[in-house]
Amino acid sequence: MSYSILIKQKEKSTIEVLFSTKSFYENYWLELSSKLNLSLIPEFQYGIEIEYGELEELLIEFSEIKKHLINKVPNNEYEQKILKRIDYIEKEISKIDFDKTKIEQIFIG
Repeated sequence: MSYSILIKQKEKSTIEVLFSTKSFYENYWLELSSKLNLSLIPEFQYGIEIEYGELEELLIEFSEIKKHLINKVPNNEYEQKILKRIDYIEKEISKIDFDKTKIEQIFIG
């Protein structure tokens, strides 16, 4: 099983951005998000629908994890994987036309 960010667009196909495998999420992402007191990332395990305006909050949470890991030396291989995944997610999300009128649903789980 894996977790993805699914962005359903009106009159277009759904975009899927792979987030993490279930085991990697449970073993690494949850611990980090708990340590940093994040609110959205821990909810992925239940599957959540976020509002258009919460997308910015989600990107901020990714940014907080990234800053934490970059400032922590040395980074182990799992932390490096998380950094690479955040870069990938940011890159993929930046390609999407986030005109509020074109987004029907954002689901993560």
